[in-house]
Amino acid sequence: MLQLIASIQAAYQIDTNRILLTGYSLGGTGAWYLGQRHQALFSAILPISGMPPAPEQATPAQQKWQIPIYAIHSLTDQVSSVTATRDYIMQLQTSGSDATLVTLEQADHYDFAAFTDALYQAIPWIESIWKQPE
Repeated sequence: MLQLIASIQAAYQIDTNRILLTGYSLGGTGAWYLGQRHQALFSAILPISGMPPAPEQATPAQQKWQIPIYAIHSLTDQVSSVTATRDYIMQLQTSGSDATLVTLEQADHYDFAAFTDALYQAIPWIESIWKQPE
């Protein structure tokens, strides 16, 4: 993945201040993983129904998140429990990180369309992250 990002940046004019890392399900877990370890590459992460880093890897305060996080997760997800995401986001917020959790009431893990509205609602957040300094 890191080689792919480097290759794209070499081939195209990419605004490095506007690289958002996102993924769904296992891709959401990957977004958490890559975002945590390579924060300098991304302006923010938006994991969807993915598991955050395990507590034994380090507490959120020890991980020192520098980039904003906007996680989307269903309360009724039968594959990836929202509990770990909710707990992790709360710990990040307590440690001063810019972390937001949007929960969906009744979205099956495999009902991709159920996440559409939450993604549309994320657009103002993304725009605020990408806003150019004046």
